[in-house]
Amino acid sequence: MASITYDGRSFMLDGRRVWLVSGSIHYARVPRAQWRDRVHAAKLAGLNTIEVPAVWSLHEPRAGSFDFKGERDIRHFIELIAEAGLRCILRTGPFLGGGYDFGGLPAWLTGPTPPKSDDMAYRTHNAPFLEATSRYITALAQQVRDMQVTAAGEGGPIILAQSETGWTCGDDELAQKYLGELGRFLREAGLSVPVINSNNLWTDVEGELDGWSGREHLLSMLRQLGAVRPTTPRMVIDLPTADLDVWGEPAAEGPTAGTLTRCLVEAMAAGGQFNLAPFAAGAHHAHTGGANAGGRLPKPGAAFVAQGGSSLAPLLEHGGPGPSFHALRRVTTFASQFGRVLAALDPDYRPVTLDPHPSPEAPKAARQHALSTVYATGSQGSVVFLIGPDPSEIGTAPKPLAATLLLPDGSHLEVNTHGQPALWCLFDVNLTARAKLDHCTFGALAQVGDVFVCFGAAGVEGQVSINGSAITLEPTRGKTPVIVEHEGVTVVVLSEAQTEHAWITEHGVDLNARGVRADGTPMSLGATKRVTRVSPKGEVKDVEAEPLARGASKPLLDDWTCAPADDYVSGASPRFAAIDGPEDLAALGAPYGYGWYRVRLKASAAKKLKLVAPYAG
Repeated sequence: MASITYDGRSFMLDGRRVWLVSGSIHYARVPRAQWRDRVHAAKLAGLNTIEVPAVWSLHEPRAGSFDFKGERDIRHFIELIAEAGLRCILRTGPFLGGGYDFGGLPAWLTGPTPPKSDDMAYRTHNAPFLEATSRYITALAQQVRDMQVTAAGEGGPIILAQSETGWTCGDDELAQKYLGELGRFLREAGLSVPVINSNNLWTDVEGELDGWSGREHLLSMLRQLGAVRPTTPRMVIDLPTADLDVWGEPAAEGPTAGTLTRCLVEAMAAGGQFNLAPFAAGAHHAHTGGANAGGRLPKPGAAFVAQGGSSLAPLLEHGGPGPSFHALRRVTTFASQFGRVLAALDPDYRPVTLDPHPSPEAPKAARQHALSTVYATGSQGSVVFLIGPDPSEIGTAPKPLAATLLLPDGSHLEVNTHGQPALWCLFDVNLTARAKLDHCTFGALAQVGDVFVCFGAAGVEGQVSINGSAITLEPTRGKTPVIVEHEGVTVVVLSEAQTEHAWITEHGVDLNARGVRADGTPMSLGATKRVTRVSPKGEVKDVEAEPLARGASKPLLDDWTCAPADDYVSGASPRFAAIDGPEDLAALGAPYGYGWYRVRLKASAAKKLKLVAPYAG
């Protein structure tokens, strides 16, 4: 049985520091047949943790009737996370938000039949609501509590639990009564891992870690979080990667890949871990998308989340890369690969620096050339984070900005952002037992055995120094990266374009590939059956690859048919159920979509009849 603890730096599993680089995948929005592919895509993207939101309305469609089978088998999804060697954050709710209808709460809570009570109130200290919530959390915990890292035996991947979502009410007394009860439910149900919230410090809940939600001004926000919560890890538990698409409105705009890259670097510069929400978009099936309070349509309540959720997520509904995938993959891969360095950074060392978000009143020219450098140091090495202008704030792509770093020994080091919104430079990091990275002016990406991988702008020189010996290298403009042996370390220097086709696995670094299968087989960019691999020992060789199929096969479509509605009109459909009077659809087992009512009128005399039809406003 493992033990999990934490301090102001990071979480610790049996005393060993763990740095969480997480992304959210909603199993409820992805067909079960594609669950393994989504988990594998997250691992390829550099994530070491997956956040799993458990949707109450999915698992208890009728009061007291729980379903954890088939497409709702959350346990199987978490087992796939464990098989991939990743960690898991379990988001228990009861409220999830995230575009779900009623925030993921079951529709029967609003119905006129039991367990609905006349005094039912949601997300508060209300006896009927808490009673229903307690039953659900107990049922959920029974499915997964033996999959916690703290469980007996080998345990499982669940390292954190998140309670509720975005409960931003400033009533401390109510918070203790409601959120405190939720925490008690989790513990009594057998969940023993640390519990984190996403309330942005609106209230203090005993026994919970305070997480942060949002993507604005993260360097400042997480420094403040560290100042008021110095003994707990800083974590952005909900870092929005994409805005929701809404029916009847133009596709969501932003945030851009550059803005998101900058957000993640700001979080790390403040000693923060993060969870990308979402990583995979998925789809809202069967009318499960809810109303969007932020919709731009003039009619109140008319904006509803589109089926695809978001067209800007890092991983799109069909499983392919979104517009921010490759840019974020550079950051997340670095954060996972060098988590040992980030987890050991001194949380109390917060030097004065330029605010990376200058005043909007400042001249545009000044904002375009503002470069903030944040130095962070710890027992496993140091990092200099360079944060340039936010493209969304200056309205144009950032220009290459140069900086001259003054090192502790008085020497100088030239660094260029290459037009990227943010960059990071490693210092004094042990790569192997005999090789110490003194500094690297390129962006560090990964280390696999004796191989160190970094990236920079094509045609722009940079420097890598190992064991006091510095070499100058220049990323190429073609498809072939720079590969050199230096001080017993194989250094691979990629251009930014080459990183999109370079994949880090336990087998090494696969170059010029469009991806890697879960079994380790690389996929080539063309018809060739081989790709180049740099093994963990630094050996460069060609390995078998899956070629790209020539041409695109046409989908096979059968004749279109129309489902007749005659049996519904006549009342002969076996799906009809006799009821004594008007009833809520949720109580009839149809919490989403549409329903048919067939009314038979009986009158003993010729007179007017009044017909009352159910209506959900």
